Amino acid sequence: MQDYKGTQYFDRNDYMQGKCSHQEYYSQFTTKAMQTHICNRIGKSRIEESTDKYFNDIYLKLWDNLDAKLFINKELYKLCNNVTYAEAARSNFMWSPSCNVCVLKAAASIIRENKILEDAENFQNEHIIHVSIKD
Repeated sequence: MQDYKGTQYFDRNDYMQGKCSHQEYYSQFTTKAMQTHICNRIGKSRIEESTDKYFNDIYLKLWDNLDAKLFINKELYKLCNNVTYAEAARSNFMWSPSCNVCVLKAAASIIRENKILEDAENFQNEHIIHVSIKD
């Protein structure tokens, strides 16, 4: 565990060595804005009513269409993923669809546990996306 601006964080090595859970690692990248975005796009009620621990009853396509990297603390993400000093100055960083979904679902878990951050609590109209998946 390391220190970032007075806050403890887990880096990728901590996660790979089992010093933190999947939820602990990915939830450190969630933000109020991300939670609001999830509530607006998927719907707070849909998150709360999910019967699957990992939200697998919500279509993967919905998660894929939300862009978590717009809302994460990029500086902390780079730090946690052991980006070198030379790479840190660049505006881009390694990001994958699986990272995207893991961070979003970590934020959704926080929403479902009613630990939703105050910005996301006050939205009035839930915009639920309905997608038909063809076999």
